[in-house]
Amino acid sequence: MENIATYPQSPGIYAIVNSVNGKRYVGSSINLRKRLQMHKRKLLAGLHHSQILQRAWNKYGATCFFSTIIEQCSTESLIEHEQIYINEKSEYNICGRAYSCLGVIRTKETRAKMSVSMTGKAKSLEHRANLSAAGKGEKHRLFGKHLPESTRVKISVAAIKRGRTPEHQEKLNKSRREHPTFLGKTHSDETRAKMSASQSGKKHAMYGKHHTAEAKEKIGRAGLGRKHTPESLAKMVANSKHGKPWLGRKHTDETRLKMKTAAKKLWKERKENISCQAQ
Repeated sequence: MENIATYPQSPGIYAIVNSVNGKRYVGSSINLRKRLQMHKRKLLAGLHHSQILQRAWNKYGATCFFSTIIEQCSTESLIEHEQIYINEKSEYNICGRAYSCLGVIRTKETRAKMSVSMTGKAKSLEHRANLSAAGKGEKHRLFGKHLPESTRVKISVAAIKRGRTPEHQEKLNKSRREHPTFLGKTHSDETRAKMSASQSGKKHAMYGKHHTAEAKEKIGRAGLGRKHTPESLAKMVANSKHGKPWLGRKHTDETRLKMKTAAKKLWKERKENISCQAQ
């Protein structure tokens, strides 16, 4: 079953054939390539719904099976044509009647049961590699497509409702703590030059932009209580003309008034927070 990638993504009837004894499994799909890829993944993982086909696959090996397209037909006639070929020859089909889930709407209870049955099942390394490859570059089903605003909003709302479990959040926190970026990693001279160039002049993302009063307030709060490391202070002193980065600088009356007002506001908020915590 190595030729699946060349199959069309169109409706039709297919067969998975055992080259040793000629026995076959017959099926139909609106997307031949996708369906046969699914069969191959299931067989390799030992999870195929047809136990007869799965046992034969395990006995003879993957190299003894090949897939073939019997007929390409319209979506409306798939089941009818599939039934003809099942009746003709289909030793590996566990059900003698052709059936399709196309258009079937399952209840919430059924979907919940299906979700529970799949939870905790580990994917094989090959399956994960295939999923990763399918989600990259031009192979991805959404490559080059732009989702409408309504769809993006739905995806965002669904993600917010779903949230993160405590275990997921802990894994994210751990990965951030252990990431090389936060462990004193030094960038190469070439990388630093690129970073510097990207933030110089008109290339910088904030060039010509002015923060709103709300944004300035958030930045001020974020920096409140933050302390410089000894290395950072040493660099600031070394880069200062007077030996100390703040020595000899004179603020305008307007700047001093702004600093005084901001300090009063922050001190007032601190007192309110302390009183609330005490209560």
